[in-house]
Amino acid sequence: MQLMKKTISIFILILILLSSCSKSFIGRQGYLREYPETVKIKEAQEPTEYRAIWFSYLDYSKHLSGLSEDKYKEKISAIFSGVSDFGFNTVIFQVLPHSDSLYKSEIYPTSALAAGALGGALLYDPLEIATEAAHEKGLKIEAWINPFRAYTDSDAEKVSEDTFFGKWYKDEEARGDYIVKVENRWYYNPAHPEIRDMIAAGVGEIARNYEVDGIHIDDYFYPTTDASFDEKAYLKYGGSLELSDFRRDNVNQTVKGMYEAIKAEKPSVYFGISPVGNIENCYEKLYADIYTWVENEGYADYIAPQLYYSFKQNFYSYTYALEKWKGLSWNKNVKFYIGLSAYKLSGLYTYSTEEEKNDWESSTDMLARQLKMGREAENFGGFAVFSYSNFFPEDDGKIAEEKNNLKALL
Repeated sequence: MQLMKKTISIFILILILLSSCSKSFIGRQGYLREYPETVKIKEAQEPTEYRAIWFSYLDYSKHLSGLSEDKYKEKISAIFSGVSDFGFNTVIFQVLPHSDSLYKSEIYPTSALAAGALGGALLYDPLEIATEAAHEKGLKIEAWINPFRAYTDSDAEKVSEDTFFGKWYKDEEARGDYIVKVENRWYYNPAHPEIRDMIAAGVGEIARNYEVDGIHIDDYFYPTTDASFDEKAYLKYGGSLELSDFRRDNVNQTVKGMYEAIKAEKPSVYFGISPVGNIENCYEKLYADIYTWVENEGYADYIAPQLYYSFKQNFYSYTYALEKWKGLSWNKNVKFYIGLSAYKLSGLYTYSTEEEKNDWESSTDMLARQLKMGREAENFGGFAVFSYSNFFPEDDGKIAEEKNNLKALL
């Protein structure tokens, strides 16, 4: 009898521990997945310097959209061969640009880029093929998503009610609260736990179903500082917090939830964030609490600020921005990468000042000099270049010298 009582007590204790150490995220079909409340960090897996290139949905539209499966495989293999041959070891491949997926998802509708129409049937799985092609070329691949950015008005009308967005769009109470329109685009409001759970379930789905090496988000957080964006949610959840602190807390909870969902599915899949390079704008205007992310485990494996500045840029020069990021209190388990701009070398960019314009246009080694300076940082771990089509244009022109000077450092 004593043995039976002891066994029952142990069983009850185990149940209590399990229930207190997990949280549930709900998928579109209503399924629940249990994730640990806290997950031991696993460091990013790059054995050498991280050398990445962003492959955006615009690159996809230009090079890959509308191809047959055989042509897609052929073209993406050639693209990744060029990336690898140059000296990059990672491709950051955008798969969820506007809440539309370039992969099979139970949470988001398929992208028109891959299915011909928003929510259409995939003829093949772009992410699965891209992952196989990257690994064949010795590249790591990260699935790049935009968790908060959704549809334009015209696309919102097409989204099925069998999706989270479609359900909230048709609901008069949720529309303008759970999803909010800024100018001509809808965004998810991270103040609501249901939004955060959906986003966490989304990255968990990718980590579970695909052999990606990492998952990546960039600089799209709150789309406005206007208090009307989340007025109802702030009254409901804000408590004693100032609006700015409330918003930063919502983003922090979202980021932490993503990290935990990824690690619970596959601890080897790393998670990275690429915020804008202006720290003050990150914190005050986008409500991206980069201080918390770099100082603490459990938010990201790496932070790669977009240091898209020239050396002679007024106020926020490359040197100034780099020094500010270097000077943060980095946790030893959070890696520091730098984002470099190839698009400003294209001649298509509208520069903020003549001084900045002349600095970019007169240079043949801007990226090389920026990389050299970045490598001097004690906690430097690598770099990423934005973006593929800007760095590998059909006509190299002026950027050929820039590329040769960068390649000499790899």
